[in-house]
Amino acid sequence: MPKNPNDRLWRFPDHKEWIVNVRVNSQSKKYLIRDIKEVLTSCGMLLRFREGPFGQYLDLPQPLKIHGKLIHNLLKREIIIPGQRDDEIWLGLGRSKVRFGKEEFCLCSGLKMGMLPQGFNEKKDVEKGLLLKRYFKEKRPNAELVYATMKNLTSEKGEDILKMSYIFMVSQFFGTDDGQKAIHGWMFALVEDEEAFKKFPWGSYIYSITLFWLKRLTEKHLSTLRGKKEEKKEEEGEEEEKKKKAIVKGKRENKGKDGEEEDEEEENEEEEDQEENKELEGQQRDENKEEGHSEKFRWM
Repeated sequence: MPKNPNDRLWRFPDHKEWIVNVRVNSQSKKYLIRDIKEVLTSCGMLLRFREGPFGQYLDLPQPLKIHGKLIHNLLKREIIIPGQRDDEIWLGLGRSKVRFGKEEFCLCSGLKMGMLPQGFNEKKDVEKGLLLKRYFKEKRPNAELVYATMKNLTSEKGEDILKMSYIFMVSQFFGTDDGQKAIHGWMFALVEDEEAFKKFPWGSYIYSITLFWLKRLTEKHLSTLRGKKEEKKEEEGEEEEKKKKAIVKGKRENKGKDGEEEDEEEENEEEEDQEENKELEGQQRDENKEEGHSEKFRWM
């Protein structure tokens, strides 16, 4: 790795040209934690939720604020480190190299990390009479429908409200799903076993989703910039071609004008020669006439 920060192997060498006016979207709702706390408090399940995998987030201040421009400006300073893993991002900040990987995510989030169970997201079958069957007629709902459903349930349905709050938290707080899209069926199957849900490595799962979207953001932006640069090059090439054609056309026109002027000069010279010849012929005739008069005079 070069010691000079300016000699770093930037993943996006033209990052300084990237526009700052960019939008980084987040699926997290501003008052989501407040809304979940209200629903859980009303059914007496707030303590159970706090003891679960996402309990530490109940103490976050509201509303939630996502600094999109800060994230964007960090991502565009990504650097390439020899031997780095595919599941991490390195950033060049000043003279320092900063890593964003599983360890850093675990420290920041406090979520359980570990190996994701093989085929965990393929489990879609849910037994009859369970959550998905009781409230959504076996059709996968979106996050908005889940929240509306659990909000309208009575306190006697506290267990189901707790399960829905877990699903809603994963989908909306961590932004693993769009609020309008159907939630993955395997989550409804997993949430039926609260202990299994708690032991699931949510940190690893959410980190993989986060990393995917961060990389997609930069790649998408980079491809857009490259497209604009290609368009700019094509436009510049077309302008250059037009200039060349104009220069060639101008030279031809100038050459044509020069040729016309030469032709005019030649014609003028020919006319002048003809006039001179006429004058000489006239003078010769006059001289001949005078000589003739002189001879005639001598004979008289």
